[in-house]
Amino acid sequence: MYWNKNGTPIAIKGETPDSTSRYWLSDPTLIGNAGNVSLVIENVTRWDAGSYTCGVNDESTGGVIIRKDVCELTVYYLDKPTLSTLGPLEVARGSKVEMSCVLNEAFPTPIKITWFYGNMMLEENQNDTVLEIGLFNESDAGNYSCKVENGGLFGENGKPSNYLTFWLKKGPIEKEAVAKNQTNISTTVNSSTTTVAVLKFVTESDACPHKGRCIQTK
Repeated sequence: MYWNKNGTPIAIKGETPDSTSRYWLSDPTLIGNAGNVSLVIENVTRWDAGSYTCGVNDESTGGVIIRKDVCELTVYYLDKPTLSTLGPLEVARGSKVEMSCVLNEAFPTPIKITWFYGNMMLEENQNDTVLEIGLFNESDAGNYSCKVENGGLFGENGKPSNYLTFWLKKGPIEKEAVAKNQTNISTTVNSSTTTVAVLKFVTESDACPHKGRCIQTK
């Protein structure tokens, strides 16, 4: 008894397999095997996909009887995608940002791409290989990633990419402050001149377009 893969013998009954071989034949005398000799493949990889046939020695003729039935083994696999960008990670306000979810080897071809900002899924960019931010600002800073799935590996078995972390490039006089309430600060320069700086701090409840980090100076 022996088994072939794509016409090449990979396991022969009565022969001791190589120590590195992942192929071996089951014992036909074990309960449940019903006298059959099955091919066992340990730690299946993508390269195990192919056509398998078995044959037996004909003791009456000394020849070999090859079964015409062919077993086709299909192996699903999916490599992690690579998230990349051609621009800098430190982005000036109002700049355009593009990042690409580069698909690597997979079978079958990935059918779903999901984009994430931190742990939040970005609904509007599903299945796009490129994510674009038109006018970058404070609310866009953070971690981005993508995840791919195919017909064999999906849900928790899908493959996430690496992270890219973008942050806002600060100008020479740009300052950011966060607080819950409005605060007035008065500074006396001399007895005749007073300079007053008013900083208005708002929260998300004030409909701030930048996640509650708005600044107004006077």
